[in-house]
Amino acid sequence: MKLSAISFITITVLLLVFISGCTGTQEESGKKAGYIVTDIHSAPLVNVAEGFTLYRLINPEFTDTKGNDIPYDLAFAVAKPGAGTGHHVLKSTSQGFFIMSGNTEISANETQVHAEKGDYVLVPADTLMNIKNSGDEDLKIYTICEPYYTPDAEIAFDGSGLNANAFPGNPEIIVKSVDNSEPEFFRNMFYFTGIIGPEDIRDTICEDQVSYDLGYVVIPPGECSTVHKLSASGETIVILSGSGRVNIDNDMIALSEGRVVHIPVDSVQAIINNGNNDLIYLSIIYPEWNLENDILINQDCSMLMNK
Repeated sequence: MKLSAISFITITVLLLVFISGCTGTQEESGKKAGYIVTDIHSAPLVNVAEGFTLYRLINPEFTDTKGNDIPYDLAFAVAKPGAGTGHHVLKSTSQGFFIMSGNTEISANETQVHAEKGDYVLVPADTLMNIKNSGDEDLKIYTICEPYYTPDAEIAFDGSGLNANAFPGNPEIIVKSVDNSEPEFFRNMFYFTGIIGPEDIRDTICEDQVSYDLGYVVIPPGECSTVHKLSASGETIVILSGSGRVNIDNDMIALSEGRVVHIPVDSVQAIINNGNNDLIYLSIIYPEWNLENDILINQDCSMLMNK
């Protein structure tokens, strides 16, 4: 049977309307945000200053966040001995530094702080600061800005033209150390050390400048983080050492040092150590973690070990 030209056009229009209607329904019901996978080896890099290189890992302005609501900026920086950022201010933006290796001197207005491997330093917004490698080996740090970094937020200063009177007083810099904190053996499967979160900075100058929870996690060989989902928060994991895998809604992603994975809100997840050494990573949860929203899934983690 042959179709007339009018019939053909009519059917085509109806098909287009049907397809358009399906697409509209998906958008109206809300498409689930996708997970993000990046690492320090492939991230866009910026030469901040001579000998100081920054790798942009997650930033809504510079990288594809795949529909996730991420208010912070995550980057990895490497500074050669003696190298520094130069004096600068981040307007209305706090910045936290987790020292992965090396030693640093962080100056903030009239205050100077020494930090080394395992330390976390939070510098309040609108603070004149300079981060310098004070050691004999490369300084490697992960840095978190909130809200996320934009070029318009940064004011750089020529050291010769600094006006100390413009930045008076000593800012309330917060320093935490993983080595000085007692880890919790969480759910009898892995070790968790809380570094900082909104509750830790109540009644300080930094209050309301951090909306995420930052933790240090160690998963022994043959263990996992349990199968669970965060019904109201997304989680970014930053692999510091070791190897393993993360299962996100039945997608399996390999993990190794320098890899960063963002797990969207309400995703079923499990982080698995199928290697021979501890799997160690930073966990950034936004909005802050809440036990009521951490939902355990009745699934044996060991089933995922060799999947």
